[in-house]
Amino acid sequence: MRKEFPTLWILQFLVLLIMGTLSLFFPDFILQYSRGMQPPVELEKPRDDLHDWVLGLKTVAAPDDAVKKFFLRMARKESTNDDHPEDFEESRYDGFWAKNAAGSTEANETDAEWKAVKKWLLACGPPLFEEGSNSKKSQTDQHSLASNQAEAKAAWARVTEWIEAVDEFPDPSPSLLNWIADYEEEDPNDEAEGPLSDVRHLILEARPTQAISWSISADYVRQSAPSILGAALFTLFGLLSGSIRRPLARIFVLVFLFWTIGIQWGRIDGELFAERVGLYVGLLMGVTLLGTLLKQCPTKSSGWTIWIMLTVWWARIGVLEGWNDYLEFKTTDASIFLPSCLTVSIVTVGFLGILNAYYWLMGDNEDPPQDDAGIAQGRPPQLWTIWMAQFVILAIVGMFTLLQPHVAAKFFTAAATDHFNTDIVDHSVRMLGVWVLALALFSYFAMGSARDWIWQGIAWIFMTVFVTFAASAALNLNLTNYTVWAYFYGFQGLLFVPMTWKQLCHKDPWSTENIESDVYDWQWGDLTIGLPMMLRPLLVGRRTLYRQGVGAGGVFRTKPLTEADFSEPALKDVVTNEFFSQKKEFPVQLRFSNRTQADDTSLDIRGCGIRLSINEDSPLDMLFATGSFAPIRSLKDAWHILPVGKFEERIANSKTLREGLVAGLRRAPKSFTCLTYYNQLVLEWRVPDGNHYLVRFRLLPTSDHGVSDQDKGVTDFEDLKSLWDQTRRAGEPRSRDYLRQRLYDRLTDGDPVT
Repeated sequence: MRKEFPTLWILQFLVLLIMGTLSLFFPDFILQYSRGMQPPVELEKPRDDLHDWVLGLKTVAAPDDAVKKFFLRMARKESTNDDHPEDFEESRYDGFWAKNAAGSTEANETDAEWKAVKKWLLACGPPLFEEGSNSKKSQTDQHSLASNQAEAKAAWARVTEWIEAVDEFPDPSPSLLNWIADYEEEDPNDEAEGPLSDVRHLILEARPTQAISWSISADYVRQSAPSILGAALFTLFGLLSGSIRRPLARIFVLVFLFWTIGIQWGRIDGELFAERVGLYVGLLMGVTLLGTLLKQCPTKSSGWTIWIMLTVWWARIGVLEGWNDYLEFKTTDASIFLPSCLTVSIVTVGFLGILNAYYWLMGDNEDPPQDDAGIAQGRPPQLWTIWMAQFVILAIVGMFTLLQPHVAAKFFTAAATDHFNTDIVDHSVRMLGVWVLALALFSYFAMGSARDWIWQGIAWIFMTVFVTFAASAALNLNLTNYTVWAYFYGFQGLLFVPMTWKQLCHKDPWSTENIESDVYDWQWGDLTIGLPMMLRPLLVGRRTLYRQGVGAGGVFRTKPLTEADFSEPALKDVVTNEFFSQKKEFPVQLRFSNRTQADDTSLDIRGCGIRLSINEDSPLDMLFATGSFAPIRSLKDAWHILPVGKFEERIANSKTLREGLVAGLRRAPKSFTCLTYYNQLVLEWRVPDGNHYLVRFRLLPTSDHGVSDQDKGVTDFEDLKSLWDQTRRAGEPRSRDYLRQRLYDRLTDGDPVT
């Protein structure tokens, strides 16, 4: 399966590329074939002609039984809406009676009544043009009237076209409702005066929404395109590296799952209970898959179970959507495809989702070698912070638009056009939310990138996608139909593009960020650490921990072991290493710092970073801290050591945290250079004979016999009683930066540290 997988990803790349291109440049095509109908014509309101006719009205046509039924039924619906808004579905906008069928492929039960109402309005007289008449029947004081019969006929045709396209009416006045309900027709040819002003208002405020709803929906389809193109680029990028292919497969499983859930959700409409149950089952599977991110890839048995569930889910969606599309399909011009292109897309994406799930959940017994694991020497820490912020923002926006598409559309649509938010708009907004979630998942994946070429390539992908996203927004948005918040939505990527570009171009020779890339990628536990640590590096460019420090430079000399050294019992099992077995000399930089406290006299863990520099490269970078072992078990528990929140309670309940703090905390030591520092991460040491060893490093002064525990700042009995109180003690005379100042003064005076 592993050998064939890249070939199948090429197919996935082509599918996503085609989907993204069509969505970006031909959103109407996507809507046309997914809805099984042609896009409605967007008419321009004939304002002058409409006003001429309305102002010239003298009589109101007699309402027939269909017109009476329409107004009486809608009035009852309106009264129901006052007490139970959730029961009122004909209109979503206060003050309007809407057909609410824009883009629908089904015949509405009120279609006949709507046609009758439009016919009744057009029958009001006199019209702008009648056969056999060379001029208008009446004239107004404000407008000169056309005497040409052809012009009058064209004007009346425009008015007729507009009225026949109407599918929203303003709420009629009580007087008009009463007149329609009480009207009794005596003569079929009789025309009553009726409440003329109310009818004029009804005609002038009526409007067609179908075309505008379609247009807004096309805008949201176009906004989905950049994320789809981004998924295509990530597929192509994943082909280049075997070590990131399996984590990417997991991300694609979630992307395709959310996509098909969004499609299914748009079809439910609260009608079929079985479909609703199926949707909940799908959401449960999505939660199950997300749960696997907490730990690791499922075992074979659980992997097979989840894979079978996913296969059944996507097969069910494909069959159900295909059948629904077949029943609802209406022939369009030049339609030579299956009932719906949407069905083809779902089946294709479902098939690709099954393949991705198989590769991720089962894969081969021999996974690709993790050749990209190691140290990201060049990636600035701020870039991780940017991607963290990017993930959080996109996840919130995407989930909101997926779960509340109607609210999202109303929020971004101008108040004057809120009532254009119909089912087709909801469906398109939901799809946009799905693909924004996809972009959030790729941001989450990016935080675990290791080698330089990987994070640099991902940075380029994000910049390309966000620029495309902003460009598509610029093509769509106008203040006539959208609020200013829609601009923030469409151009949010421009916030990340310059920051990403700045970090991409930034060369930091001091960066020693350890990022191990493995098959499980980043975990949710990392997010609990990253969120509180995100703001400071992003806003002020300073690290969250060990931010108060002092640096120094010097020389590092290796002292190779002699045969006499190996005769000592403590060194008899020492394994030689090429780096330390020959006499070498490197320029070295060290940085001493406090972990969280700005006051050097406080009770805190002290740290030291060492870098062996050869030009811009370093053969060995290490981070040290006081304490021979860490007060936490894993990176996921790192927040436990922060002196915030219920720090006292955490210390009391955790033996590991308590003993680790006792081992590492130092209060007001004599100097940074009299302390012993430990490399608390256990490293793997590979030697030429193929054996692997575990190794840790230690950094200690050459002579510390004359330094007492008090001078080293070792925790005393008073500190043991209150490890959570790390502030300076009362009466402490030394300055807040005395440790930093002491090292500076010593080196300035020519007193070297060894």
